Amino acid sequence: IEGNVELVSDGYNGILIQPQKPILLAEAILNMLIDPEKALNMGRNGKKQINRFFSKDAMVNKTTSLYAKYLY
Repeated sequence: IEGNVELVSDGYNGILIQPQKPILLAEAILNMLIDPEKALNMGRNGKKQINRFFSKDAMVNKTTSLYAKYLY
């Protein structure tokens, strides 16, 4: 899915799998099932990243900065 590379840091807050590689996808899923603590940590890290970059305040600040750059 386009855009995932910007949102997902492989091994930190998710796992990136090349398209059309079902064996790699299956291995990644199995690894998460084998190591649920790793899966939970990735989920927590993902939530932190989303809150940091895409919270309401972050989005308002980015939008305000963009308008200020082009309107003033």
